Amino acid sequence: MKDMAPLVSAVLLMIYSNVVMKMRAVANSGPHHVTGVVDYLLAMLRDPFVWTAGAATAGAMVLWLISIRRVDLSVAHPMIASIFVAVPLAAVYFLNEPMPPLRGLGLALIAFGILLVAKTA
Repeated sequence: MKDMAPLVSAVLLMIYSNVVMKMRAVANSGPHHVTGVVDYLLAMLRDPFVWTAGAATAGAMVLWLISIRRVDLSVAHPMIASIFVAVPLAAVYFLNEPMPPLRGLGLALIAFGILLVAKTA
């Protein structure tokens, strides 16, 4: 399980990165903030939280490289897919995004598949 610590850390960093990027994208694109794509991009580049999310993504990439050195790719790749479950759940919790039942079922199926793969690790 020690070999999985970098992989789990990479997933956590990607959850942070995705949620923060979405929060800042919404905050920087309101009608009172920016009018065009260039203004929006400049606002994002000036936002310190966007930079922390970018750093988290870079850190996740480094941890991914460490992970695939230690863990079989056939295990590591499905485990990193937990991002596809965790990010939507974090969006529901932190961003009040909707979770229709069919989407929830899909996430549950993905989570079940990840658990099956984890059992083989």
